[in-house]
Formats: sequence, C-alpha cells, structure tokens
Amino acid sequence: MKDLRDGIFWYLSGYSSTWSRIIQDSSVFKTSNGYLESLNNREISTTKVKLPHNKVPMLHEDIQTLMNSGLLTNGNPIGLFRKVWFDLVIHLGIGGQAGMRGLSEDSFISEMDEKGRRFYRLNRNINVDKSRSCMEMQYWCWESRMYELPADSHCPVKTLDLYLEKRNPQKRAFFQRPKSHFGAHQGAIWFESPVGHSSLACMMSRMSEEAGLKRIYTNSSVRYTLADLVEQSGHSVEEVLGQNPRYKLTKSVAIVPPSSLTSDEHRNNSNLIHQLFYGNFS
Repeated sequence: MKDLRDGIFWYLSGYSSTWSRIIQDSSVFKTSNGYLESLNNREISTTKVKLPHNKVPMLHEDIQTLMNSGLLTNGNPIGLFRKVWFDLVIHLGIGGQAGMRGLSEDSFISEMDEKGRRFYRLNRNINVDKSRSCMEMQYWCWESRMYELPADSHCPVKTLDLYLEKRNPQKRAFFQRPKSHFGAHQGAIWFESPVGHSSLACMMSRMSEEAGLKRIYTNSSVRYTLADLVEQSGHSVEEVLGQNPRYKLTKSVAIVPPSSLTSDEHRNNSNLIHQLFYGNFS
C-alpha cells in the first residue's frame, strides 16, 4: 500500500508539484496517510522479519520452483530484465550493487570464435568511475564467455540480444526500468530510465518471494548455488568458473586461468553452466 502511494506521488510529481504536495501535505489525505503509517508501525513491531539467506546455496526444490515459475522469460519486460540479469550472473559473475549499476550499453561485446560460434563477454575496457565499482568488479569473470545455443529456447545470447534491442537507446545505463505498458510488436522499446539501487540489490530476494520459495535468498546465493551444482556434476569449480565464489573475499586465484582455455573449453563451460540450471531443473 505504501509503495502504491509513493508510486502515485512520484508519477504526479512529473506533471505538477502541486498534486504531489496535495497528496503529501493536504488535510484531505491526512487521515489516510496517518492510518497507513499506523499500519506500517504495527507491522514493524509485530512481524518477525524473514531474513534472506546470504551465503548459502539454494535448495534443489527451490531451484526447480524458480526455473518453472515463469519469472525468467523473454516474453515481457520484467521477465526479460530478470532473465538477462540471471544469465549474466551465472555466466560472467556480475554482482555488487555499484558494479551492476555502473554497467553501460557497451559493457558486453559480441564475438565469434574461430569455429564461427557466437558468444558474449565482458568488455575489458569498461571505464569505471567509482572505486566501489572497481572493488566489486574485480571478482567478475572477465575472461569467461557466454555462448549461443541456437536450438535452445532459453539461450542466454538470444536473451541478451533481445534486451539490447528493447532497451531505451537514449539512456546509457545497461540496466533499465521495465515499462508498465509496452508494445509487443517488433522494434518497440520495453525499458525506460536507469533502474534504481534497490532493484538490483534485491533481485534474488524479490524473485524468491514471488516464486514462493521456501527460503528468501540474496544475489550472492546464485553463484554459491552454481558452485555447488558444478561440484555435484563432477567438475572443478575453479576450472569452470575461473574462481570459487565462496572464497572471493580472499581473492581466490584460479587453478586454470580462463584466458588459457581453448574456445572449445570455454564453450563447454558455458554450456555446462546453462545446463545446470535450465536443463536440469526446467
């Protein structure tokens, strides 16, 4: 209810400061505003907060529920936004609130390997302005590749292609807020202004709630889950991901640096990562 009121407030602020002041200060809304605040205070004092699980992998049943929930889809703006975020987290290790908000339209490069297979990778020449972004980005998988899977409906390259096509070209920020109303026809823009801080920081927590998962997870849980799945598949976490996300605070060094891998090895790693989520649980 509070989000609805705040949304109306900010929407009307774009047209007239008079309307926004009426909602916030007018005696006409005094009773309703007071009642809403009393409900909020009562909720805070009586409700036990369900804290998210930060550095724990997801339960297998929760992974399956999420992958079958329809939250990760190319069919609508919010689903596309979530899927491109999820794919970039598992394949390229992006994370950190400041780091993700620092991404721009040219942060990802599309290339072909020597066998004509297309993939995306991080742009190593990203110009980062803030020191916090640099600190978060040092743990990203700068040499990893996210390969195309032409016959797979969940192909991460197709998802990123579509997102880049549907984002607002007038805004440089990579992550943009999905429009509430959008055109399904080819060429329509599905996104508008840069997304807010909390939207990226709470991506996994919000999806956990919407999907009805047994636990509430944070963004960090995604890579922890991936590390567990890689090990359970009989592969080395360091060789597949480049570093072990469980030990990133100690700046874990890869046993086999991703840059030394062949294109076939890069592609095999990318396909394995994709299969561990989309193949085993969807």
